[in-house]
Amino acid sequence: SLVFCWVFIPYLQAELDLYHNRRNLCSKRHDKNKVLPHSVPAHIKMLPQDYDAVNFALPADLAQVETVEKIFALSDHPVFQLVPPSFEETISFFYNELGTPVISRSNVWDVYNLLLARFCQD
Repeated sequence: SLVFCWVFIPYLQAELDLYHNRRNLCSKRHDKNKVLPHSVPAHIKMLPQDYDAVNFALPADLAQVETVEKIFALSDHPVFQLVPPSFEETISFFYNELGTPVISRSNVWDVYNLLLARFCQD
């Protein structure tokens, strides 16, 4: 349902971002059998030469990337909308009625159920 998408997609994305940061900004356990460098992954990525590693990234011209984005990834395209605009307006109103709680692991289902119930009332 659209309520599920509106509540859970941003929540799950935030959780994935936290996991990504936690995973890439912490040093890994030392493994004597590991061939790759031992350190914080984000540091290795930024300064591969400091870890006797090779950066295989292919350089991309930022201007060309922006040109391609303007042609093929229009920011107002419907595919980039989480939910249709009319639904966004309604659910935002209902969410404001709830007091705009910060959605967390402890309340995500409660917020979802309250919003869903509000739609069922109307």
